[in-house]
Amino acid sequence: MSVTAALDALTADAALWDDTADGLEDARTRVIGLHVRPRAFSFAALSVADTYESLRAQVERLLQEGEAASGGAATALRRVRATYEGADQDARDRIAGLWTWDH
Repeated sequence: MSVTAALDALTADAALWDDTADGLEDARTRVIGLHVRPRAFSFAALSVADTYESLRAQVERLLQEGEAASGGAATALRRVRATYEGADQDARDRIAGLWTWDH
């Protein structure tokens, strides 16, 4: 695999992680809207309403954490590419300086 192909693969992988983060964000947004009024469970089942809300909030939190982790993975991959490109350019500059001819 060439260096260019490896760098392009980092960018493509970062885009996949961004897509995952976007999907998790969309799911979390939908979960936020899934509130149910306690009286929908009837007065005899108020503890069910509490349990439902607890589980809904937990799913929301997990989706948010997944979104953050996926976005962080994308950012890290882009940072790796930028670091490698910077180091590669520094090496080229140093090598080019070796071939400077003084007349």
